[in-house]
Amino acid sequence: MSEKKNSLLYLDSVDKKVVNETIWRAARVNTAFNYETMQGVAFVNSMAPVIEEYYSDARGHSKQDRITAYLREDGFFNITPQVAPFLACLIASMEKEASMNPDYDVASINGVRAALMGPLSGIGDSLFWGSFKILSTGLAVGYSLQGSILGPIIYFVSYNIPSAIVRHVLPIMAWNGGSQFLRSAAETGIIPLITQYATIVGLMTMGAMTTSFVNINIKLGYTYSGPDGDIAFNVQSLIDSIVPKILPVLFTLWMLNLIRVKHAKPWQIILGIILCSVIGVVLHVL
Repeated sequence: MSEKKNSLLYLDSVDKKVVNETIWRAARVNTAFNYETMQGVAFVNSMAPVIEEYYSDARGHSKQDRITAYLREDGFFNITPQVAPFLACLIASMEKEASMNPDYDVASINGVRAALMGPLSGIGDSLFWGSFKILSTGLAVGYSLQGSILGPIIYFVSYNIPSAIVRHVLPIMAWNGGSQFLRSAAETGIIPLITQYATIVGLMTMGAMTTSFVNINIKLGYTYSGPDGDIAFNVQSLIDSIVPKILPVLFTLWMLNLIRVKHAKPWQIILGIILCSVIGVVLHVL
């Protein structure tokens, strides 16, 4: 039993209720979005379970203590939704410590929240938008192009399982680790390391998807009649024999240049691709 209590995933009945409510509330950080505090209102709502429990009258606190705690958490907040429960439970554990220790430095709570929003968002964006989403899409598109129902199922499962683990398991570890997690992360430098590795995986995946799902087939060619018979010459075959899949890569880089350098709008690029494709087919170039 003592080993179970020492586990980072162990919660007593009171903490389990508080943590579960915090996780579910923090998972909805985008439901109260505004342009002043971004996800701030929703974050305050996610802090309600710990404030109402540990700053309650039964624990020797007053209504003014609860108001002070709410005002402390009311401010700017913006983070990748998948990692919001992790930070919410980390801050909630600090609020729990502050409620039990009158000498606790409550200013550090806002400091930790402000300091971790950026790094955790970097990890969240790199993992979920730059890696998991691309990998899941790559797996699903292959099946979907074949008309298989497995396409959307694979996407839903492969993307949401990592998301569910990050949303529901890591917050418990953050609650139990508390400030110890911050010290460990700072000493090991794990946050920038995870961000860097996730970015590398995401970029590699996007590069692989470029050659798999961007197709350009040039039909230009001619037939040479020689003494040994007719010889068919095709531009596409010649290019692929020199550098396979170079046209999709060059086309993707050209689109990137239009967006980053020429500041083209996405709708302009989409419309241009459609028009060029139609013209190419009509002229028997594509």
